[in-house]
Amino acid sequence: MSDTMHRLTFFRPLLEVRCINGIDSIGNSSRKDAACSLQAVSLSVERGIIVGVGGPAGAGKTLLLDCISGMRSIDAGEIWFNGHEISHLRSGYIARMGLVRTFHPPRVFRSLSCLENMLTALPAERRLLPGLFAWPRRADLARATELLAFVGLHDGCWQQAGALPVHQRKRLELAMALMSEPKMLLVDEPVADLDAAGAEDMMELLRRINAELGTTLLVATQDMHWLEGVADYIHWLEQGRVVAAGTPQELGVRHQEPV
Repeated sequence: MSDTMHRLTFFRPLLEVRCINGIDSIGNSSRKDAACSLQAVSLSVERGIIVGVGGPAGAGKTLLLDCISGMRSIDAGEIWFNGHEISHLRSGYIARMGLVRTFHPPRVFRSLSCLENMLTALPAERRLLPGLFAWPRRADLARATELLAFVGLHDGCWQQAGALPVHQRKRLELAMALMSEPKMLLVDEPVADLDAAGAEDMMELLRRINAELGTTLLVATQDMHWLEGVADYIHWLEQGRVVAAGTPQELGVRHQEPV
């Protein structure tokens, strides 16, 4: 890429979703009456910020993350990431471009230790031998340990992931996602199943990931009171459409009841 093109790419939004229609949960094309479908959804995410996607259950938040990350198809519109169209790329290729995600509930290997889970998240090109976590480099072992400490699992390297409470499994999954040093992280329902203290701790962790690691975040949740405390900008979905967008102050979410 030329220097001029590189500069132009840098000043574009990191993520652009342009008028996409999604695919519903049973694989049908988007229709007005389709459950969990997306209808002409557009949004953009600038570099270095935290953007929220809010809405009630069934609004299409997770489906939107699925479409952006390549886990589900779109049948109209375009998705661009870091200056490249990714509308119809496979999820693995999109992840290698620096766009990764978490899930609800968190996806970890429950029979493996936390450190072993971290090593499974290594990009294939950084493994000395093929395999799930074969012969990691010393630097990658160090990074895995540092990230576990960063998310608050200081003493849990060899603890079995399945024995962790849900708030720690969420933290482990975030640490795994950060192993590839992504440009952007899609976070699905980070405070689901957490109590008030756990939700507050998660807010602080996501802020640190953004501020200290420079990772751009797109966070989807039903909890608008929580979202206003972490997001710089919020898109509100209802029935698969963006019905409002703005800063937390512009949307007036401070005085709304949780959905």
